[in-house]
Amino acid sequence: MSRSPDLPVRAALYGGGASLMMLAVYFIIVGLISGMNFAFRQFAEFWYFIMALALGFGFQIALYVYLKN
Repeated sequence: MSRSPDLPVRAALYGGGASLMMLAVYFIIVGLISGMNFAFRQFAEFWYFIMALALGFGFQIALYVYLKN
């Protein structure tokens, strides 16, 4: 089974997009429930947890796209 040479790039783009979508969903949900000021304060305080979660999710999506194709 031969893989397309642009597959790793496409998988990385899907993974990066998934990470950004996860961050957007975080800010939308927390912003709607508690206000954007609170969302930004929480992000500033717990950025390392939130970024690790978003990057891990993006990595999973990238792996899925790469292995599925």
